[in-house]
Amino acid sequence: MEQYEVSPIPGFDPAIGRWLWAMGEARKRTLRLIEGLDQKTLDYPSPYPNENTIGSLLYHIAEVEMGWLWGNIRGLTEMPPEVLADFPFEPVCGETGRITVVAGVALEEHVARLEKSREVFLNEVKGLTAAEWQTLMPDPLDSTYEATPEWILYHLFEHEMEHNEQISALVSRLGRRD
Repeated sequence: MEQYEVSPIPGFDPAIGRWLWAMGEARKRTLRLIEGLDQKTLDYPSPYPNENTIGSLLYHIAEVEMGWLWGNIRGLTEMPPEVLADFPFEPVCGETGRITVVAGVALEEHVARLEKSREVFLNEVKGLTAAEWQTLMPDPLDSTYEATPEWILYHLFEHEMEHNEQISALVSRLGRRD
């Protein structure tokens, strides 16, 4: 019999560890969806005006995770240089609704970026207390809102799952996998 349960990530307050576990499950799904994809599939330019490539979505997932970490949780106006080096493309979302176009980047590089961004995220939030997770923090570049780290975890989980659905649809449509 299969059993399904949430197992908080050790080393964190259980309430935090459950959200981090969920984020980990979303990342596992992302990696399963892209396993074995070729360059043509990663870079396939959709004929639909508001649809992004799989490669662009993978880059965007990692970039957004780092943006929320450094901007909102850590309160910095930019990522540290050693993290920023993993994001050579400018973050742009034009009128078409497409995110930064990332083409010609090998699957292995996308996977490494996703793995590193998650490792950095976990290392950076490890010392925060349960009370800090529920403290509103301003965005240093946008004074129109504040967010708690707890809400940020929810948002990052939701964000990656939404993009997983887009990746799944693209992979299915391109006939590369079931």
